[in-house]
Amino acid sequence: MNYHFHDIHSHFLPGVDDGCQTVGESVEFLKMQMRQGCIGTIATPHYYARESIDTFCSRRQAAYNELINAMNSAGLGQFAGNIGLAAEVAYYKGIAADADVWRLCYGTSKYLLLEMPFTEWNPSVLREIKVLQSSRGIVPVIAHIERFFEFNDAKTIEQLINIGVIVQVNSGCFLKHGNTAKLVTHLLKTGTMQAIGTDAHNLTKRVPNMRPAIEQILSSGYEQQLRKVLKTNAMIYNAAMSDTHISRGVAPQDDFFNFGF
Repeated sequence: MNYHFHDIHSHFLPGVDDGCQTVGESVEFLKMQMRQGCIGTIATPHYYARESIDTFCSRRQAAYNELINAMNSAGLGQFAGNIGLAAEVAYYKGIAADADVWRLCYGTSKYLLLEMPFTEWNPSVLREIKVLQSSRGIVPVIAHIERFFEFNDAKTIEQLINIGVIVQVNSGCFLKHGNTAKLVTHLLKTGTMQAIGTDAHNLTKRVPNMRPAIEQILSSGYEQQLRKVLKTNAMIYNAAMSDTHISRGVAPQDDFFNFGF
């Protein structure tokens, strides 16, 4: 069955982070995505708060411009128009109060790809995510949720999910064996997993792999669940590429302690 898809998590902008390093590599990366059935993709380079958002966005835009020029020169201008911008934002204290955090969202949308801390989450982290959602009107898309079960119990992760976030799983996990594959299959089966991304970085070790993951999911009998996941991907992608700017909500107060955690 021929499934087209939107990839909402990958690192192909040249030289911005630990993903593709040259524009040539980026073009070949996107060709691979296209061959697998990708019809639209969002660049999500890593953002860490040690750098200003303004500086990051300037670097990201310069790399994007270079890539689009290369795509046009390679005769791939039609697909170049299907590339959007966002960031994979590593959680930092004060993120909910950062007036510029919306600039890291998917395009002009309300969705923000958020990488949670690789530690046990304390209640203040969850409170701040709640403020980000309730006061700022930003919906976190939790990147590769499967990685955080190592650091947090199911109850803590459930508290995060209940805030109203979107749960993203990496496609490559469906191509593994053992506990990781069992975990993500369970997340898919139960509807906990709502979005999928390749989190691909290069053409060697962390390659685009959405097509084989889709085939694996279908062969396991989860076509209905897959359809829902790909629909969420399309929703986020379309929101990112829309010309409509969302309301950014109100600036949150410093008191993050009224949300029941």
